[in-house]
Amino acid sequence: MHGCQKRMYCMKNVGGLYFEEVYFVLKKTAPDAHSPLGSRDLAGEAERIVREATESLPCRRSSHTPVIGRAAAFALGAASSSAVIGTVALILGIL
Repeated sequence: MHGCQKRMYCMKNVGGLYFEEVYFVLKKTAPDAHSPLGSRDLAGEAERIVREATESLPCRRSSHTPVIGRAAAFALGAASSSAVIGTVALILGIL
């Protein structure tokens, strides 16, 4: 039986909204994480990937908006869309 060995790079406490830790499986051509230049290259690349992934995620809705404000916004949207539909129906003579 043959084993498999992979090198990994781990980032902890990335400070993201969704990520606590991130693990990267390195290619065979990746620099050695223990060398000064290699660790700097890996850290920079890992930070770039985490930053881009975090930016592309949908942002979490702010919980600071009061429930009354959200309900009022919903009611205003429903009323205005009903008004538009009613106006179109009157113009087309459907009602």
